[in-house]
Amino acid sequence: MSRPIVRTEKLDMETVVLIKELCAEYGILRSTYYEHSHLGAPGEGQLSYMALLAAMGGGNVAPEQDGRITRSISQVRVALRNAGRLPLRKQVLSQLTAALAAWEEDPDVFAPGELTTLRRIANRAAGRIDER
Repeated sequence: MSRPIVRTEKLDMETVVLIKELCAEYGILRSTYYEHSHLGAPGEGQLSYMALLAAMGGGNVAPEQDGRITRSISQVRVALRNAGRLPLRKQVLSQLTAALAAWEEDPDVFAPGELTTLRRIANRAAGRIDER
């Protein structure tokens, strides 16, 4: 008796790009993505972390794995939101706002040089906004 043939295919490049964008948007590693993805949960299409990395690098995946990886994008986004994580652009803005509020309450809260660094970051960001 011969073994059943499992059809394999490549992971859609659009899915790879979306995973990379999500990792960049939230400033997370791919291992963190995997932790929130439920890809390793038992069941059809189960995938190890190394298999996910291989799939993102062009390795073969089964159709069930392809579907599970595609669904994982929304699962990870929901898990990060439920954990209270903000995208980096919102996180940086809220942190700078909190730093400004702390400085307004007590100007001595910052060590020498910290305000200069914050000012340089804000000026660089404002310069980039003006360029657009």
